[in-house]
Amino acid sequence: MKKIALLLIFALILSLVGCGGKPNGIRKGVYNLSLAILSTSDQYLDFKITADEAYEKINKLYERFNEFEDVENLSTQINEMSIKVCLHDLNNTFRLLIWYGEKSYDNILEKRNNLAVKLNEKTRK
Repeated sequence: MKKIALLLIFALILSLVGCGGKPNGIRKGVYNLSLAILSTSDQYLDFKITADEAYEKINKLYERFNEFEDVENLSTQINEMSIKVCLHDLNNTFRLLIWYGEKSYDNILEKRNNLAVKLNEKTRK
């Protein structure tokens, strides 16, 4: 009986981990804006847009984070700051790729996947 109960608990935990959708503690607007940035990086990784175009789009989207009002909930602040750090890192990686040629496809992919994990989205290989 204990084995069945443990298997059921384990199955429940697995079903809840990484099940996609908006993570708890993140406002919908922040989530949607982050998804737009993720989508733009995917367009670059799929060779649909250039690094210059991706950087321009991501930079404009990133600047829109200033439109969001501060929240009092500490958990939400921490979660959203964590996402903003990933977004800044991705934006900065594109900037370095364009300006100095210092970053590569793999660097963009890594930063994109870091953001995807924060958003409960699938990573890419």
